[in-house]
Amino acid sequence: MYWIFFIFFIIGVLVPDIVRNDVGFFSEERVEEMIIFALGVVGFSIFLLKDKQLFFERKQKEEGAKKLDRTSKDLLKSYSYIGEVNRKMDMLMGLALGLYSRSKINAKEEKEFYLSVANASKILLKGKACSLFFINVEKEKILKDVHSDRKFSSISAKELSQLGGSVNVKKKGGFIAVASPNRMNKLRSYLIINDYDKEEEAKPKNIEILKVLASQALFIFSSVSKLSK
Repeated sequence: MYWIFFIFFIIGVLVPDIVRNDVGFFSEERVEEMIIFALGVVGFSIFLLKDKQLFFERKQKEEGAKKLDRTSKDLLKSYSYIGEVNRKMDMLMGLALGLYSRSKINAKEEKEFYLSVANASKILLKGKACSLFFINVEKEKILKDVHSDRKFSSISAKELSQLGGSVNVKKKGGFIAVASPNRMNKLRSYLIINDYDKEEEAKPKNIEILKVLASQALFIFSSVSKLSK
């Protein structure tokens, strides 16, 4: 672009030498003025187009930088979230194996494990609260319940007892209930997550992880029940 303006400048300077005679009805001075004016208009038009192009490119760069920044933040958030879930899973597996290897489990350790299961489930679906129920499905009776937060879902033992086998998931209102795939000693465990993220729930792997967590909790509960007898 600079070369174009330089050429226009040279032509403008040389116009008096280029135009030496009148042209038609126009005098020599008038023709020179018209040529210089035309060069100025063309040059200014080129400058405006280039300025508009630079503005558009700058705007695109700014939008690209904003998108990159948002993507980076989303990735950091996702990695942090995945890392937290993985840590919870590792902790749960280690705790479960440690508890099962002992001859006796105290009430505090048992409750901590159930709370860890509830918190991990809540984090997995980005929910606001999670409840863990242990139910005798034949008697439709709640034997134990643990809550990650004060808020918990109002759902009857009868409704939960209907979950199991091929139907392990139930959605109702603002919560989702996930049952352990199998039952032990007439017992089944249920995880209920309140105000969960629909996008996270739509991922099949997350539901499978919740089933594993529910099964792990049931395994510990059944083991503790046997040890206490």
